[in-house]
Amino acid sequence: MFEEEEDNKNYSGISMNIITVCGSLKYKNQIMKIKEENALRVICMLSIVCPTKQIEEYTKEEIEFAKILNKEKGEMKNYEFNN
Repeated sequence: MFEEEEDNKNYSGISMNIITVCGSLKYKNQIMKIKEENALRVICMLSIVCPTKQIEEYTKEEIEFAKILNKEKGEMKNYEFNN
C-alpha cells in the first residue's frame, strides 16, 4: 500500500525523521491519519496531495501542477537532505 523511506535529520536541535509516502488516493483517509500521528511524533511526511474539492472545481493547470508535485515528492525519497 505505501512505500516508506526514513532519514534521521537534525534541524534546530530537533531530531526529525523524514518519510516519503506514495500511494493512491483510494488510501487518502489512511494517509491523512498516518500524517497526523507522525506529525505528533516529530516525523515529517511528504505525501500525495489530497483534493479538498470536486474534480470539476479545479482548473486544468491546478490538476497538472498537482500531478507534477506528487511525482516530484515521490522522487524525493532518493534525495539527501542536509542542513
